[in-house]
Amino acid sequence: MTPEFWREVEETFHGALAQPPEARAQWLAESCRENRDLLGEVQSLLAADGLSLERELRGAVITAALLAGLTGS
Repeated sequence: MTPEFWREVEETFHGALAQPPEARAQWLAESCRENRDLLGEVQSLLAADGLSLERELRGAVITAALLAGLTGS
């Protein structure tokens, strides 16, 4: 894949993140049109980003629970 393709992946990924989650699939379909390679790469990045966010949130919840336990709250 070319550097131009990867720039397009990056731009599309960031554009997708700027969309509300409920509108993201439609936005991606319109943005990627017939380019299945682009769509697949961006979907993979979004999935990985979602897993990363989920881990961060889980860590924050655990930290809050531990701190609450330490302070007796």
